[in-house]
Amino acid sequence: MKTLIISLTLILSISSFGQRSNIDCSKTINKVPYFARQNSSPSKDSILLDLEIIKTCGNLDSIDVDILNGPMVAQITIQLTNDKKKVTYKAIIDSFNEFKKTTTYLTNREIFIVSKTLEKKIVTIEEFENDRLLLQKIGMPNSELDNFKKFIEANPSQKLTYKEAFSLYTTSKENKTSGIPSKIEFSKLTEIETAIKAGKENGKKILLYFSCYGCINARKIEDRILIDDKIKTLIVQNFNYFIAYTDDNSEDEITKTTMGKKFIKMQTDNFKTNYQPYFCIIDDSGKVLSEIGYTNNKEEFIEFLNKGLK
Repeated sequence: MKTLIISLTLILSISSFGQRSNIDCSKTINKVPYFARQNSSPSKDSILLDLEIIKTCGNLDSIDVDILNGPMVAQITIQLTNDKKKVTYKAIIDSFNEFKKTTTYLTNREIFIVSKTLEKKIVTIEEFENDRLLLQKIGMPNSELDNFKKFIEANPSQKLTYKEAFSLYTTSKENKTSGIPSKIEFSKLTEIETAIKAGKENGKKILLYFSCYGCINARKIEDRILIDDKIKTLIVQNFNYFIAYTDDNSEDEITKTTMGKKFIKMQTDNFKTNYQPYFCIIDDSGKVLSEIGYTNNKEEFIEFLNKGLK
């Protein structure tokens, strides 16, 4: 499933928006957004205005705005540029309306709605089983739900919301190191050439993981696949492994842009993909030996790793 790349990192949460401005869409909609104008360094306020214009002229509701905020705007802009089309407010709105016809949109919308509901809902053990389906919809497996339920039973929520209760539950898990598989720590990618050099030095293939902080499926694959002992052993013993966050806001001194934008271009140019999570195994010439996107099947991921070792 394709995910939405976050690169407009100056954008604040959409909840910080005030009331809609007096925007004349007939005069504005065909203009180029501030963030897409050449020879311009848009301010935070101008980028927020861009989203307010898209929100108003596109007649978007609050859920659509949450889906579009940042990641989708950036991805649409990249696609329009690659297609040699003019980036305007109308072009962005039209592209988003096409996305709204897909099952991916419906899935993302449902997840956002459920997440917002649970963020504010008070946890009670009496209502937990009724809420289980909602928690499953946002990606919690049954085994995790069972443990979460035990935590709630052992620690009365005292009118905590699900967001607050789950934060405490996560903290308690981190404090219990025994029996809890630790997540594999990927090195941060800077350049593909540097990664290849590291692989040559120790005779290992290179595993690249393109992710983003705002990607729901990336968190799922990390929590369900990358904690598996067999998978961790295969990776640690056979690969040099690196991660690239496509929404990394830190500055790249070489390109004078964000690392996230650099990684988006790197992924698109070298691997002809623009979705996350994306894993690929390359040899010392940069040739792709194996690749995979999102999966919830451990055996499928193991097959991907073994293919890269042949």
